[in-house]
Amino acid sequence: MTSTKHRAIFLSIFLAAFLLSTSLPALAARPVVGVAPFAAEIPNVGRGIARLFAQEISLSGVGEALGVAEVEALLKDAAVEYDALVGLSEDQLALLNEHCDYLVVGEVVAFAVSDRDQVVDLSDDLNDLSRMLGTGSNVAYVSLSLRLIETEGGQELAQWLLDGRESREGTRQDRISSGWAASIDFTSTDFSETMIGHATYKVLGAAIYQLTEQLPLQGLVLAVNGEALVVDLDETCGLEPGDELTILRDNGIANAEGLVVWHDYERIGSAEVVEFQPGRCLCAILDGLGLISEGDLARPVVLRYSLPVGVDSDFQD
Repeated sequence: MTSTKHRAIFLSIFLAAFLLSTSLPALAARPVVGVAPFAAEIPNVGRGIARLFAQEISLSGVGEALGVAEVEALLKDAAVEYDALVGLSEDQLALLNEHCDYLVVGEVVAFAVSDRDQVVDLSDDLNDLSRMLGTGSNVAYVSLSLRLIETEGGQELAQWLLDGRESREGTRQDRISSGWAASIDFTSTDFSETMIGHATYKVLGAAIYQLTEQLPLQGLVLAVNGEALVVDLDETCGLEPGDELTILRDNGIANAEGLVVWHDYERIGSAEVVEFQPGRCLCAILDGLGLISEGDLARPVVLRYSLPVGVDSDFQD
């Protein structure tokens, strides 16, 4: 068995030789997820939370986000009403599909701070303790109803009703005024450090988790040489040296036009991330030696996505 030191040297030599002698293929495109302004009683709340969600999608590495302003412009050009997105015409879908693979639309069902006794807070048992000790008497509560739509064909892939609550952390508020909600920048620390900001990040973190279930982060094996391979994922996808990738082969079924209409993923091995260059990573094959080839797929075992400091969540790794 090659030692760790010798393996690292071998991998570095392989990568240098590979880059000098090979013209790399185009990187596999990340899915582009458009986020439409969310419906809300106070318009700035819906638009602001949608902007924040688009930001978090990009930070998570799940895909590239098409921002709210861009989606708004497309919807305006297509004369699309936000409450009629499921029934888009073929022309409207084609316009959206030119710019994004998926579209998230939604509604802010709740955005409020209430007395602790008036809102059921199931976030964790310590909230009850904090109330008994004289703190945390209020709870910030945010609820979102979201839908994920595939722009190629208009199929609704998923629908989620998600909640976020906070009563222990963040700048405390007795209530949310319409003036404050209408003027706050949802991407600022002035918002993220409040109780309602923490609750909002919690619900968006849950939404990111649901999104990754539907659109798993996936890279392409660009090259294989001995015990090493190169994958078109880098640290901007949330990867770190030492992370493990599962290598898959899609034995899908294609139609007469060559379009895969049924996916059948087979696990053929795994690899460990060693180092990065822009747009790609060098990996050591852990198992599947001799089975893995160019064009196979690579999925991180762990999605590394973190919320702002102080925002706890049970779905984080």
